[in-house]
Amino acid sequence: MLMECYECGKKISSRAERCTNCGFPVAETDFTKYCNVNGILYDFSMILKQLSKEGETSSENITGLIRALIARKTGMEWTECQHLADIICSSGCLPKSYEGKMDIFSGRKNER
Repeated sequence: MLMECYECGKKISSRAERCTNCGFPVAETDFTKYCNVNGILYDFSMILKQLSKEGETSSENITGLIRALIARKTGMEWTECQHLADIICSSGCLPKSYEGKMDIFSGRKNER
């Protein structure tokens, strides 16, 4: 079965250990910690750490922290970051992918 490489988007075998195009280590990657935002794969493991602290902090504070982490990493509009944070907090996990509007005022490129 073919799948898309999470790094470059090329089609590769789902049994491949590495992408034949870019070398991304498909077999070694725990994709539950990643979310493809606007075509770029982000490591959001720090968001999962915040979710694990949910009993220690109020739900609103956790959502706010997650929203800020998403904004800092992706450069998306604040409302898009809030929407993604709400999805993550309500489901308790990261979505595989998310498409959101970029913040035209951030002046930043996406960073990993």
